[in-house]
Amino acid sequence: EPTSLGSSSISPATVGVGGSLARAMRASAKRATGRLWHWAAGRVKDPVFSRDPELHYDTAAFIDAVHASSKILRCVFPIVQQVTKIRHALRGTQMPPGLMGVEFLANWNSSDGFLDGVEFAHEALLSGLLRPPGVALPAALRDLASPEVRAWLDEERKAREPPAASASPSGSADSAADGEHSSDGEKDAARIIEVCARFERLHGPHSLEIIRSMDLSSLGSLRNDEKRLSAFQHDTWQGSVLQLQVVAVSEAKLARADRKDASAMLLRRADRVNLSCDFNLREGIASGFRISSVETLSQEIRRGDFPMGEETA
Repeated sequence: EPTSLGSSSISPATVGVGGSLARAMRASAKRATGRLWHWAAGRVKDPVFSRDPELHYDTAAFIDAVHASSKILRCVFPIVQQVTKIRHALRGTQMPPGLMGVEFLANWNSSDGFLDGVEFAHEALLSGLLRPPGVALPAALRDLASPEVRAWLDEERKAREPPAASASPSGSADSAADGEHSSDGEKDAARIIEVCARFERLHGPHSLEIIRSMDLSSLGSLRNDEKRLSAFQHDTWQGSVLQLQVVAVSEAKLARADRKDASAMLLRRADRVNLSCDFNLREGIASGFRISSVETLSQEIRRGDFPMGEETA
């Protein structure tokens, strides 16, 4: 089964790290990811990479609102059930047994849970991308990736050039949306240093779009709104596809094992990633997520550390 986007990280709290050490770890992680977002903001002109990504915060707030409170859904669901019963009665049919009293959004994550899962999936994708071309992708990654993404991975790994060939005289190479990746063939060893993601969009089910714009004062008119009722009925009993679009920044270290100096090459990337899963209002997330598409927005390769002046967040 494709992996679901649940919490997959080990936090200081889960391992019982002391308060001052935990705060230091969080501050260090924040500085590291801040440097990556600052790097990406200088290369990709998109507000989601800015210091105050409003789109990310808005999407996260909606995810958490659905997660934390089902007040609106508890009001809507009985209406949908009653309308469905009436329609079955008029047609001389009966509702399938067991549908009354079912849960609403039984499986849904907080925004932190979604981000943990997205970052886990993106790290798996990068690990596969940086594998030597002759080494097969792990079975778990092939299950996680759509056929289109698997084909993209295969093409990208075959097309990679050695880092030295693509580096500029100043020791860096920068490309945007060109899909090229540097490695040193089978002798390269890559280590993912950092991965961080931000939300761009959560969409797909029409019922969620309605819920996003609803408040308690609008519930009174819902009973007579055939269009909105149909959307809830469809997503309750038939379901649809939930799509999550994110941007992710990452840094990896590439070891040139065939060079005498074996000096490390650092790779930074900014990607747009789309993930999807089955959705219905009874189960919520009704299947594992799959990576449905990847877009390379920018990447840069350097020998040694990135200059501090380019990393100040």
